[in-house]
Amino acid sequence: MSDLNILQHEILPSFIFTCKLDEERCDAINKLVEKEHSSWAKGLNNINAKTTGWNGMRYPILADLASFTQEKILPHVGQKLHWDYYNRFICKEVWINYYQAGDDGTPHNHIYTDISAVLITKPGDGNLIFNSLQDIYSLARPFEKKKDFVVNDIKGQLIIFPSWLFHKVAKCVNERITVAMNFTNEFYKE
Repeated sequence: MSDLNILQHEILPSFIFTCKLDEERCDAINKLVEKEHSSWAKGLNNINAKTTGWNGMRYPILADLASFTQEKILPHVGQKLHWDYYNRFICKEVWINYYQAGDDGTPHNHIYTDISAVLITKPGDGNLIFNSLQDIYSLARPFEKKKDFVVNDIKGQLIIFPSWLFHKVAKCVNERITVAMNFTNEFYKE
């Protein structure tokens, strides 16, 4: 995959990176969801959708996606941002979110990790929304425009962002499938 086009977006005073992954990978994940979702439950923190739970590494296709992201994508992000130890990330959790009509995600972050990522495998009408800190902490003034950043779903789009960034998923009108991942920099273990 040497033709990855990784784009940087400055938002909410932070960044996100996006790139497009192959749709065959998405189709394989969607087939897994079709086969397995009846055994999954709702109730993972802040996500009102069926999920694999935190231990998605039990699925080889998710373990492969996490390794690919950690080895090919995150070093590029770290270099772009001039981080020390940019090549020492490991995936702590990976899970699938299977949203159906009416499902959503409430504002939350993943503060216990360093970098998070979401792969859109089946776009739906429930988009990923990054919340402005003014809204999270009720600091926005009545005259200010809402400053949330909406990422429109695109099949195969991988979205990488700092784990402290608050985000949510709008109420879904139809089916939506994503893979979420959390990474920690191994530098902290020294």
